[in-house]
Amino acid sequence: MTGLEEAGCHYLFKMKKLGNVKQAIYQAHCSGGWVKYDKHWEGKESVIKLSGWKKERRIIIVRRRRPENEMLRQEKGIKEQQTTLALIEEPENIKAYEYSVLVTSLDNDVVAVIDHYRHRASCENNFDEIKNHWDWSGYVTKDLKRCRFLARMVALIYDWWTLYVRLNNPDTHRESITSRPLLMSAIGKLTDSGNQKKIKLTSQHRLMGQIAKLQAQLCDFFDAIKKLAPQLTPIQAWCRILTKSVSKFLKKGQEIAPLSLIDTS
Repeated sequence: MTGLEEAGCHYLFKMKKLGNVKQAIYQAHCSGGWVKYDKHWEGKESVIKLSGWKKERRIIIVRRRRPENEMLRQEKGIKEQQTTLALIEEPENIKAYEYSVLVTSLDNDVVAVIDHYRHRASCENNFDEIKNHWDWSGYVTKDLKRCRFLARMVALIYDWWTLYVRLNNPDTHRESITSRPLLMSAIGKLTDSGNQKKIKLTSQHRLMGQIAKLQAQLCDFFDAIKKLAPQLTPIQAWCRILTKSVSKFLKKGQEIAPLSLIDTS
């Protein structure tokens, strides 16, 4: 943080809940001035100076009330994952909240800072997914050329799979840890009859009803493109597929047009 401050760069980090950070949470819990972020989360501004710091820095304390069933599990002594916060015993109702602490040099208001961090976290999820679920975390070979080749292959497969899953559900990004079992746990059978080829899929997933609905919608979409195929160039057909895949990020009625620089001959 000192280096960023000297370079004139802003920063926004999440702090570990240790020592003085716990004390700051306790003091904030016992006072008012909380600002609503959404229906679940709220935040409060404060300052803190840790033992290794030369000056105080601005922090944003963020909290949400734990669901009732989560509190009951905690009372029964079941260990929670990444949510347990050991604090001073009083006040007792502090256990009803889940806390996070952000340190920042930004001068935005509390709501804006929380929003910045949430967007930042959403971006980092993609890197976490491609590293941990698509094995982009490293290779055993020291040959740089082979490493680059494999990394590009993984990135290409990740892009294609993400677009395919978006075709099934354009409104939500599904990570591979859930989307691959959801859409790949099926047995396919190809039949060729009457000059037509058909693939029958039998899913082994517990959500087979939901999968069948998604696949039926996807088949209807490709059937519609197939009917127009003689009138479309390959680039125009691809643009229609891409438009549906990223429809959440487009304005209503907006379509992705073919690039004029692409040679379609």
